[in-house]
Amino acid sequence: MIRTGTVVKQEHSGVLVSFERLAACHGCNACGREKQTTTVFVPGNARQGDRVSVQMPDAQVLKASALMYLIPLIGLVAGLFIGGAATSGRDLGMVVGGLIGLIISALLLKMADKRLGKRSAWQPRIVAVNPEQEIDETFLCDKGNSQP
Repeated sequence: MIRTGTVVKQEHSGVLVSFERLAACHGCNACGREKQTTTVFVPGNARQGDRVSVQMPDAQVLKASALMYLIPLIGLVAGLFIGGAATSGRDLGMVVGGLIGLIISALLLKMADKRLGKRSAWQPRIVAVNPEQEIDETFLCDKGNSQP
């Protein structure tokens, strides 16, 4: 998967790249985010304002999606079963068990993110840098867009 974004800040070992939301995300707001951009740290070298193409291997994107959806689902279902078994099937016990399962799965996801984020196969990488294009003022003058 390759996405193009704009470098918003240089850091010691990489850059922060701002990506606009995909067209499929506009109007959905299922994630609860109103921002139209996402900023991601990418190892590599580029200057602020450069347009960069960033690649994440397709297999890793699929695995990350599976982890993000399956681990919380498994945690919720396991918590429901354990909570139900521990309280003889009472609803409150199942709800509490499900919440505990979700919290544990969130902690597991956070740990997995830290571990996998250190592996080079899980790192996005810059595949192309397109420097910021300066506006040619003579072109503007030729088109009648200059001010008197």
